[in-house]
Amino acid sequence: MNVEFFISIMVLFAIIIAAGAIAGEFSKGTIKMLLIRPVGRTKILMSKYISSLLFALSMLVVTFGFALLVGGLFFGFESPMQANISAMDGSIIESVVLHLLTSVAFVYVDMIMMITIAFMIATVFTSSALAIGLTIFVRFAGPNVVLAVQQYDWAKYILFAHLNLRQYIGGASYIEGTTMTFSIITIIIYFCIFISIAWCIFYKRDITA
Repeated sequence: MNVEFFISIMVLFAIIIAAGAIAGEFSKGTIKMLLIRPVGRTKILMSKYISSLLFALSMLVVTFGFALLVGGLFFGFESPMQANISAMDGSIIESVVLHLLTSVAFVYVDMIMMITIAFMIATVFTSSALAIGLTIFVRFAGPNVVLAVQQYDWAKYILFAHLNLRQYIGGASYIEGTTMTFSIITIIIYFCIFISIAWCIFYKRDITA
């Protein structure tokens, strides 16, 4: 089992939590009780969304913290803090700690977008099963689609060509010519679109008594 396996497991759990945050209220019928409270729909929606993000963040921190603890127990706690990543010519590129923190941040960006997609689908269709299924499908099918169409210029506008920001750590990218700045801008645009769709649908939805 490698790092990608554990990342996929964490993303899966995050998707499940995000999908059930709103859809679960509809399936249990408790959404009506939430909406009759003197709290705006925007606050209700955002509280559900933020709680999903915090769950994912805590899971990510605990997982990587546990990995550091295990590594420290076997190899000592001082060596990882003092270790550096070096190029083949011996020059120091960056510290291991900085590299780890950067990787964690990039993984969290990936998790945020998967949570956002699941949250949007669950809000639109009020079905956690559909949200989980579709999000998992696009999660694993998306990168393969990018690889299949990477020769086309429009491929660089596909979200899944940019979600794995760790690709830039090694100085490479899935699509030739893309940069980290371009990827971050693309991710932000998709994020705003997904959140806007979820908010518009939830805000305008008629919840009958």
